[in-house]
Amino acid sequence: MNRLLAFILIIPMLFVNIAYAETCSVADYNANYWNIDATRKNSNNCYNYAFNTANNTFAIPGYGKYGQFVCPDDCCFTQNNGISSLALGDMWLMSGLRKISPNENCPVNHTKVMSAVHPSQPLQPWYDAHWYRQDSNGIWSHKAGYTEATDRVIPPNANNPNPTFIGTNVEQAANELGYTEHHQFYCYCGRNTQGGSVAPIDGKGPPNP
Repeated sequence: MNRLLAFILIIPMLFVNIAYAETCSVADYNANYWNIDATRKNSNNCYNYAFNTANNTFAIPGYGKYGQFVCPDDCCFTQNNGISSLALGDMWLMSGLRKISPNENCPVNHTKVMSAVHPSQPLQPWYDAHWYRQDSNGIWSHKAGYTEATDRVIPPNANNPNPTFIGTNVEQAANELGYTEHHQFYCYCGRNTQGGSVAPIDGKGPPNP
């Protein structure tokens, strides 16, 4: 009876995954979608952007699974596989998220993303995680917090109108921002519609910019 019940319960999940996988596609780079609308820009961060899910939650790894911030002491950033475990927990059903090596290609029509950790330093005595995604043109882009989405190391500004182009060297770009630890690459099944991948991620909402 227990085996029969387990089989009955797993069938719907298999159909969900099959249906989702059949429509995988990689998003184009379209910064305007994320930057022009003020609510969207201020309410979606690097995690939302990497997984192409503009649900205005300022998403936090692990929040989708646990419904709360589960690392108040930064343990998930300092421990090996901490960020990965939280992200895999969020995505296990809908996006087919899996870890890969830096030079490994994703399956056809799957999106490649990378997470990285900024270590604690005297002027920033806490750890931080950041996410990048590879768009359909093969170029990497990101969106730091409530700042603009960009394919540059930082968004252009008055003091630096032409920041370094990320191109294909995402690890170097992360290092330039201080995210020098725990570079981890992943593949997932997303959508090419901007903001429309509906990944099961969540958060406590945007901070005051």
